[in-house]
Amino acid sequence: MDFILHFNILRRAFLDLQTNSNNLKIASAIAFSVVVFDDEEELYYHESLIKPLQVLSPDQEFTYGITNKALRKAPSFIDIASLLIENLEDCEIAYFDNFSQQLLRKCFREIGYPLGKSSLIFNGTSSRKSSSAAQLSFEETAAVHSVEYDSSKPGMNARGLAQLFQIKAGVDDNENYAFAKAGNNTIATTSLYDHLPKTSGVYYFRNVNNEVIYVGKAVNLKKRVISHFKSRLVFEKTLCKETVAVEYVETGNELIALLKESAEIKQLTPIYNSQQIETNNPWIVESKIDAKGILRIVPTEKNYTDSCHTVSFNRNSVIQQLKLLQIMHALCPRFMGVERTAGSCSSKACKGVCRGEEPKEIYNARVYKALETLTSKEETYYLDLIGRTSNERSFVLVVDGIYMGYGYITNQETVNTIEDLEAYLIPQEHTYYTSRSILTHLKKRGVIKNFLR
Repeated sequence: MDFILHFNILRRAFLDLQTNSNNLKIASAIAFSVVVFDDEEELYYHESLIKPLQVLSPDQEFTYGITNKALRKAPSFIDIASLLIENLEDCEIAYFDNFSQQLLRKCFREIGYPLGKSSLIFNGTSSRKSSSAAQLSFEETAAVHSVEYDSSKPGMNARGLAQLFQIKAGVDDNENYAFAKAGNNTIATTSLYDHLPKTSGVYYFRNVNNEVIYVGKAVNLKKRVISHFKSRLVFEKTLCKETVAVEYVETGNELIALLKESAEIKQLTPIYNSQQIETNNPWIVESKIDAKGILRIVPTEKNYTDSCHTVSFNRNSVIQQLKLLQIMHALCPRFMGVERTAGSCSSKACKGVCRGEEPKEIYNARVYKALETLTSKEETYYLDLIGRTSNERSFVLVVDGIYMGYGYITNQETVNTIEDLEAYLIPQEHTYYTSRSILTHLKKRGVIKNFLR
């Protein structure tokens, strides 16, 4: 790569998307690429096709140069969502146009994840239907600025997009310098973050009324907070202008910072945190005996604390689990919440409970056995993590698959059972965001689950 980025931010991700339609209501992403920079260093790059819900027409295959054969082998969006979430976290996301931004948010919204709003747009149009001659496509804009663009790989030109933003930044250099000088080099501004350590933790922006208006997490508290004050985003400028004090709590490591950030945002509901304020109720598997004495399994969106066998934060994942149980235990899809019908079900594997051919007691016994397989998969363990000082370590506790909280213990403490941790546990709520944070952490290389008795 023969260009260097000079952006006054912590991280920026450049994301290119290819869609199968110019109509946002029916559009699906069929290809994407993303490149992430930390100051001048490229940290990450990935590109992939995405399998849409509907096949492309012959005209679409010709137009986009992407075949249905290739898309059939591609992952669906939900399969790559966790990868995107992990690598876009703490990034300002840059798109070529508003349509790409809206499409990505739509994709995440469909799987139950509200993507944050902080972003940069190169081309200000909000639709790809614009007939204005001034609105050039990504490929046309790249040609005008002599930026590399591979037309044979639509949606996979994130590095070309980064080059376009570099050119745009060069044009705006004088204005950016003036803002940096006026907004970041004054004694008043630097005093807001001079006291911050370069450690992991959670930070709080307060306004003149002593209200917490923003909560964030960071691996390096000082570097992350400074990045807010150096950002050119309107959102960041407004936030920093209202901030009169910055407070922090050290956590020792990034995972507990993530978990604490999620809990603080939910409790404090800061006006500048849009991503996690909305509560995402989990989908659970409920079981109940109906009026005919048949044990039914029902996927339900509600609080999990009363009577659940498994917890998920996406309805489709619950339905997939139920379909698998139905096949493994020869259950009736009608009574599994998988199929809606008033009469008998369509499954050949069903032994006839819906037709009155199988005794309900025998059927119910298989349902109980199926539910036991769900609970048997839920693990009880703790994650042994770095502490806030050299004399301590921290832990995150998960019991039967449910996040219970975190805590800190001395390096000399021996842990064999749950009781060994309970005295130090800071109880927390299990939510969509805590579940995602722990799952993402577990996917990292070298992470070990310490199982408990």
